[in-house]
Amino acid sequence: MFKRMQKQTLQKYKKLFTSPMVIKRIGTYYVFRIARIGASSNSIALGFAVGVAVSFSPLVGLHFLTTICCCYILRGNIVAGMTGSLVGNPWTWPMIWLVSYKVSVFFGVGGHAMSSHEIHNLSKDFGHAVKHLEFKKLWYDIWPIFYKILIGTIPTGIVAGLIVYFPVKYLVNKIRITKFPRRKKKLDQEQG
Repeated sequence: MFKRMQKQTLQKYKKLFTSPMVIKRIGTYYVFRIARIGASSNSIALGFAVGVAVSFSPLVGLHFLTTICCCYILRGNIVAGMTGSLVGNPWTWPMIWLVSYKVSVFFGVGGHAMSSHEIHNLSKDFGHAVKHLEFKKLWYDIWPIFYKILIGTIPTGIVAGLIVYFPVKYLVNKIRITKFPRRKKKLDQEQG
């Protein structure tokens, strides 16, 4: 009696979450959420930039903790930092880490770059080592690549944080002036 007439398919859900309108609404929602944080625009932008920079790290389980520590030290907003660290996610990490690897090879960290054939063989060995819990093999096979990625994330994270800082600060100021006119006086006092 209370069942659906037509069953929802996976395609309908995929279409629902990947439509441009939904993505735009989600983006607008987060922009307004960040703008409504009760902190200075500098603190919000700094927190967001720190979150983006930290999300470039290959230390996946430590992103939030590292973001909190860096935001506390640099006086950035922690909530904005957490939001910024969402830039690093399972969809973006492969691209981020590839760029970090290329940057570290460009700067000459750890010798020559691996060919695609070597990387393919390494991924097979990695799967075998994980399946059979061969930690020594994991350490010796993965460490050279992990080290390069870890070193490469330092300049790429800093550049990404600097690229994000100024637009976020501008957007927060702009939204606060146009959408929240009561805060305009507070913003003027803050800047002046």
